[in-house]
Amino acid sequence: MINVFCYKNMKIGVIFHRPEIIDSGWARKILTILSKFGWYKAKICGTMGTIALIDNYMDHQIVFDFRSTIECLAEMAKEFDTVVIAAYSNNSLKSHAFCWHLVKKLDCPEIPIIEVEAKNRIVINWCKKSNLSLALAEELGFNQTSPPDFEETMWIENGIKYRRILAVEKGDFVLINGVVVGRSTSDDVVLKEFEGEVIGGDVLIFKDHGLAKLSQKGKIDLFNAKVNTTNLLRRTKFKRRYFEKSLKQDLIIFIDHGVTIYSGANIYEEIKNGISGAVTIGDDTTSIAGDILSRFKIPIIGIVDGDQDGLLKSYSLDENSVVLSVKNDDQFGRIIYDEIFKRVKYLNSNFKEIKDKVISFAISLNQLTAKKEGN
Repeated sequence: MINVFCYKNMKIGVIFHRPEIIDSGWARKILTILSKFGWYKAKICGTMGTIALIDNYMDHQIVFDFRSTIECLAEMAKEFDTVVIAAYSNNSLKSHAFCWHLVKKLDCPEIPIIEVEAKNRIVINWCKKSNLSLALAEELGFNQTSPPDFEETMWIENGIKYRRILAVEKGDFVLINGVVVGRSTSDDVVLKEFEGEVIGGDVLIFKDHGLAKLSQKGKIDLFNAKVNTTNLLRRTKFKRRYFEKSLKQDLIIFIDHGVTIYSGANIYEEIKNGISGAVTIGDDTTSIAGDILSRFKIPIIGIVDGDQDGLLKSYSLDENSVVLSVKNDDQFGRIIYDEIFKRVKYLNSNFKEIKDKVISFAISLNQLTAKKEGN
């Protein structure tokens, strides 16, 4: 039996990865156990993880951090005696690959990094060894294993950059810098990039619309790009937490495609600042942003054209929302941004007034194909 008292003065940084570790209840258990070993500070990165904290009433225990995970980890490596990275994944290789990438980017700092994979009951001691990993495994009732080596994942041939995606599963969406570019047809996906442009990939069905969105962001360095794979943004069951309606100013925000990378810091700051509504462009953007905003009784005007990837399995909208199906959400979104928002992010205007104006524009431009009011 490990003597926990010898750890009492330890400073522990904790990073929770993805919403499932929160929804499953394991985040709460892990923090309770870590409190035996010393003082901890816990964070979660990402928009969906943040909303999971809110839904589970854990926003007072865990800090939202909207920087990249590697930035949070680098900061914690300077401030804490050890860092614990905790996840809850159907495929433990996804958690291992996530930690492996982080450790490589940090170039093995002189600090223990401990992975806790809760669903598969695994503890891994990365980098500098620490007895805390053994103590954690014992307290949790998990198995302690050695870190895997995923070997070479990036290489260059004839000027083309290749990057093998780790722990991908058949049917996973593939995201580059937050943009869905395709879907895997196997568990061995290799992406290719030439002179800043993604030119293909093995066993991957590319989405032309996604590749176009990616190219609009400028040149891509595949070796440094953020590459993610997932079949759903939030896989576990959860119960939405709703807040009482508060007095808001007449301020409408414009949210274009890509809410999966739309800075969570921004979207939650906008809520805190009292926006009264939003215009959302794109099927997935409408479902994800609308679901977040519904918890705060903030309605949206959603513009969709039916090309939803289905990153969010179920979503809820505020009862005063409206979703407009149009022929081309990109094209109509640009019109709204140019003609109604006058190319700025905010409008000081009443929500109903903007809703009526957007609907009128859609009808007059022969874009509207369907309209759905409410949730």
